[in-house]
Amino acid sequence: MGTNLTTLISAALLGLTGTAHAGPVNVDVTLTVDNVYAIYSGNETDIYNFHGWAANTTAGQISIPETYNFTINDGDVIYIAAWSDDATAQGLLAEFNIDGTILTTANSQWEVMATGIDLDETDPAPTMSELTTQINLANAGSVPSGGWVPTTLGDVNDTSWATSGSVHVPSMSSALQWAWYHKPGVPYDTFSYGFDHLEYLVFRLEFPIGGCCIADACYNMTPESCELEGGLFSDVLCESADWTCPEPEPETGACCVERPDGPECVETTKDICKMSEGNWFGFGTLCVDVYEECLVEEEPELGACCVKGECLETTEDECEAFVGDFMGAGSTCFDVAVTCKEDDGGSVSTDPGGSTSDGGTSDGDTSDGDTSGGGGAVSGSCSTVGSVDAQSLGLLLIGILGLIRRRSAV
Repeated sequence: MGTNLTTLISAALLGLTGTAHAGPVNVDVTLTVDNVYAIYSGNETDIYNFHGWAANTTAGQISIPETYNFTINDGDVIYIAAWSDDATAQGLLAEFNIDGTILTTANSQWEVMATGIDLDETDPAPTMSELTTQINLANAGSVPSGGWVPTTLGDVNDTSWATSGSVHVPSMSSALQWAWYHKPGVPYDTFSYGFDHLEYLVFRLEFPIGGCCIADACYNMTPESCELEGGLFSDVLCESADWTCPEPEPETGACCVERPDGPECVETTKDICKMSEGNWFGFGTLCVDVYEECLVEEEPELGACCVKGECLETTEDECEAFVGDFMGAGSTCFDVAVTCKEDDGGSVSTDPGGSTSDGGTSDGDTSDGDTSGGGGAVSGSCSTVGSVDAQSLGLLLIGILGLIRRRSAV
């Protein structure tokens, strides 16, 4: 069944609890037709229940609706065959009360097909066998309407005789709209100008129905139709306050990217953010929410840097500028694993315990007892400078700067 039909019937075919019914469901129907109708139930291919019919030949008769009560099951379809006298006006008004839930033709979810079989006011209602034949022809698209199509809706059920449908039905909801089929190419109004729109017509409603979220809109339809549309189905009707369609997942989010003149926040997709090597803040985030976080440049982390046998704590860029050996972000000159080697192949340990990588000690003794600093390896810490020349002094200052940075960060 099409989307338009399924939305109308949905509210009628579920109870107040908003859940689908596993067993038989009680149906109370109030309806009138200008001029003749018969009501049936069955499935999509067969009619197996006839519930009654009426012929309304005057405005007074049309204004007094008939009522019916019956039960339906999951998968059942309600059918109404209807035809007019081809004069003055035509239309259908219907209300369904399903366990307290009201469904009317104003919901615009009926489907209709035109048989092209002209019946008069005095003709009897189609038999269940005859109607079964016609609904299968409609299923195959072999009827004048080309199959099942959305109904045409007229004006509301009010007291104005100028409205489509003409007759006011006081006992039925003023929100109802007249429903009918409009023959393609006919220039006249569907309801207020008497015309044979390939009648008799057959309207149908299918059970069960629930809300189906398609994109950001809700339509009442069967689970099967919802699946075909790629929607999210719920047993609760669209009209229910107990359930609304979830908000669609946003496709963009805040992304902080580096520009030549500094960081910038843009709202884009995750893929584009990653391609730009940006910092992705997540779907639905806005730049206004992460503006400060995005624009704050993080201080580069310090680490131990070995330069000419001396250990300094600098950034990686600073260490590279001094042609040093950066020992990793977060490392310190006091780490046991940090060992700075002299240019002549010796090594300087930064271990406060004083041991060197070649087994010597840091108490000032060399391996041969000579303190002149000849060919032996010199032990020392990162704060020890062999000679106070301009370059060594600069390195010492950088080392002190690194320590100040680390302590201020703590």
